[in-house]
Amino acid sequence: MNSFAWKKTIKFNEWLAGLIDGDGCFQVSKKGYASLEITLSSRDKNCLYQIKDRFGGSIKEKQGNKYLRYRLHNKKGLLKLVYAVNGLIRNPNRLLQLSRLATKYNIDIKNPCKLTYNDGWLAGFMDSDGSIYLNIDSVQIFITASQKNKLLL
Repeated sequence: MNSFAWKKTIKFNEWLAGLIDGDGCFQVSKKGYASLEITLSSRDKNCLYQIKDRFGGSIKEKQGNKYLRYRLHNKKGLLKLVYAVNGLIRNPNRLLQLSRLATKYNIDIKNPCKLTYNDGWLAGFMDSDGSIYLNIDSVQIFITASQKNKLLL
């Protein structure tokens, strides 16, 4: 892989980690089945199809066609995804979920690396939990992010 493709892959993985931190969920069922789910508005379907193209999985409509749920549960795709986002997940809840999945597959979890100015994580996080508004009357732009965990903000 050339350096341009490698950098593009790293940026994608950083973005994916931010998206998972906001709207994703790693799960291991009582029967031991592991999965990742990401739910987004149907207008963001291209994001989910990019993830599906890299890792496999399925995309299904929820609540009519208002939301889409991406679900990955095959071992090969999950392992590839875990290695891709390992060290990039920052949400403590997601990190705990990821560690359960990693324990199942005997993978060592890396601590989140320090965010840098050019990190793609913020783009993924904003795609999941952020908004940008333009107030036409005052000609002001508002950038907001909502998250239950204050540490992420």
